[in-house]
Amino acid sequence: MHFADAGADAGIDFVHYNGFSGSYYYVETFGAGAADGRLDLYLANGTYLTGHPPDSPPVNRLYRNAGAGTFADVTAHSGSADPGYGFGVAAADYDADGDPDLFVANYGPNALYRNDQGTFAKTRAGLADPRWGSSAGFLDYDLDGDLDLFVANYVRYALDDEAVCQQGQVRSYCEPSVYDPTGDLLYRNDGNTFADVTEAIGITLKGKGLGVALADYDRDGDTDIYVANDGTMNFLYANQHSTFAEVGLIAGTRYNEHGHADWRLRPRWRCRPLRHQLRL
Repeated sequence: MHFADAGADAGIDFVHYNGFSGSYYYVETFGAGAADGRLDLYLANGTYLTGHPPDSPPVNRLYRNAGAGTFADVTAHSGSADPGYGFGVAAADYDADGDPDLFVANYGPNALYRNDQGTFAKTRAGLADPRWGSSAGFLDYDLDGDLDLFVANYVRYALDDEAVCQQGQVRSYCEPSVYDPTGDLLYRNDGNTFADVTEAIGITLKGKGLGVALADYDRDGDTDIYVANDGTMNFLYANQHSTFAEVGLIAGTRYNEHGHADWRLRPRWRCRPLRHQLRL
C-alpha cells in the first residue's frame, strides 16, 4: 500500500510557523499538529517569540470536513484561532453537551475552547498553566462519568533566561539535557471548572514529557497513563481506583486480536529502543 500527500488537493494549506528569530530559542526547534481522529482537523501552530508586532500573529487552524475528501478553513468564524505557541491538542466533549471541545497545550498559558454547535469560546476553567505544555488527553480517571484532563509538560524554560550553547565557536541550539524537567498535571472535572489533583493522586515524578497515551493496559476497568519523555525515563502510571502508581517502562506495545492494548513491561535498566510496526 502506498500513500500520497493529498493535503493541497483537500484544501489544507496549513504552514507551521516556529517563531524563528535568529536568537536560538529552544522552543523554535519544535513543531506540532493534531487531529480529532473523526471528522474535522485542528492544527496547532507556533507564533512570534520576540521582535515582531503583536498584530496578526500566526494562529491555530480549524478545517471543517466538507466531504468528498476536501476541507474548508473555518478558523476565523469558528472562534478557535488560538494565538499561543501550540504543541498539543486534545478534543473531547468535556461538558457533555454533545459536541467536542478543544484543549490546546501551549508554551505559555494553555487554553480551553468550549464548543457551542460549531463555534468556540475560550473558557476560564482553571487550566491556564503557564509552563511548556506539550501533549494532553481527556480521560475519566475516577469513573464519575465526566472527562478529566491529563497534560504532559516538557522542560523549565524562559525566553529571558535562555542558555547559550555552542558547537566549537558557533552558536547553536541547546540539547534537551541542558534544561531541567518539570511535572505533568492531572485535572479533575468539577463541572464548570477543573481542579488540579496531580500530587494528591500520585502523579509526582518530573520528566520531559512529549507524548501521552491513555488505555486500560491491565484491564481492570479504569484508564492508565503512559508518558513518553525526552531523554529521561518514560512513565507508566497504573490507575489504582482513582490514585496512580508509577510501575515501569514500556518495552513493547500492540493491540491483540480482541482489540486490547498489550503493553510489556521491563525493568528500567533493561529498556531498549522501540520499533513501531504498522500492518495494512
